[in-house]
Amino acid sequence: MNTTSITNFGAVGDGVADDTAALQAALVFTLAHLVCLYIPSGTYKIIPDNLPTVVLQSNFCMRGDGVSSILDFHPTENTTFKILWKLMGTNIWLSDFKINWVGVDNPSGGPILFETGVSHNVVMNNLEVDMGVSQKEGTRNYFSAIWLAHTGNATHWTITNNRFYNIDYGFLKANWGTGIQKHWLFSNNHFERCNNGALSFNTPNGVMENIRVVGNTFKDQLRKRHIGGVAGGAHARGFYFSHNTFSGMGTGLHFEEGAQEVIISSNWFSMEVNAMEFLDNAVSGTQRYPTLYVVTNNIINGGHKERQSNTRGIWIIWDSSGMAGGADFVISGNVIKGVERCLSFGQELNERLVVTSNYCSECYYCVFSGGRIPRGVRNNVCHKCSKEAFYRWGPLSEFRIHNIVTA
Repeated sequence: MNTTSITNFGAVGDGVADDTAALQAALVFTLAHLVCLYIPSGTYKIIPDNLPTVVLQSNFCMRGDGVSSILDFHPTENTTFKILWKLMGTNIWLSDFKINWVGVDNPSGGPILFETGVSHNVVMNNLEVDMGVSQKEGTRNYFSAIWLAHTGNATHWTITNNRFYNIDYGFLKANWGTGIQKHWLFSNNHFERCNNGALSFNTPNGVMENIRVVGNTFKDQLRKRHIGGVAGGAHARGFYFSHNTFSGMGTGLHFEEGAQEVIISSNWFSMEVNAMEFLDNAVSGTQRYPTLYVVTNNIINGGHKERQSNTRGIWIIWDSSGMAGGADFVISGNVIKGVERCLSFGQELNERLVVTSNYCSECYYCVFSGGRIPRGVRNNVCHKCSKEAFYRWGPLSEFRIHNIVTA
């Protein structure tokens, strides 16, 4: 593909001159002539108030020289909620440049960089994005996001080797979003300081299938839920998490409302709240059952085991209506250390729960259950835990018979 430079349209790239018109003209030209837009090293000052939403169509390409190619957005106090680019097409390539959003306090909402329409074979590679979001809702760039699924189908997206900082939402499948998102790969990305979640997939009105999250780093997410993971729905299925690192503030992985066919394997967690939590509740009288969760060979290090520290290794909970009636869980071979509750269960658990061969070390409770002991809890090791188990109903002797407790 032929290439044209943003400098051909009058861009200066010194961080002082206003390059907004040059960027707009370059985008229009490249879309009309099917050439790749090149962003050479430099800092290109952009005033987003003066940019209309641009639809990136089939065969669009934009690339730079890496983090030295900077699109430096300077919103004003009058900047309102804004969608910069909408992806509508096939074979779209974005790589090797940096987006910097210079923060201003703006309660009306921050930017959405990319909104999806019908789009296929999209690649985001080696981008760096800093959205300047604050830690508090209602201030600087609240509701900013890298990607927002609203309408349309989006398949075969590859998001690799990117770095994302200071964002309210990272990649958001909004609960009002329709359409189908399938065959997505998130690989070797770094997410840091996301208010509402690096990945948040809410799917009551759409479908997400075959989402692979492999080898990413999630660090210091700021809120306690929907952080660095998935809020699934009745139409979310086929998720694979492997070799990811979750550390610092917030919850690692959060699932709810029937995310189905989920494999979580060989990840590392060092969290201040919960490493993994699985919830399922009735919504408008409709029961949403998770089909299968396989949680195996993960390492969780909480760093402390104090009573009331509210840290859990793996937490499975439903409401009292017995929403776990169709749930299959296999939790095996995990190593969990230094949390208040190593393995924690809610009240209504079915008999299709298999929790075996896990190693809990230096936790306050090895196993904590709000109801009876689940029969599938077998052959786990509790080492140097203050309390081996707690059950609201049922004798501890049943736990001791089927599991190993060491001093």
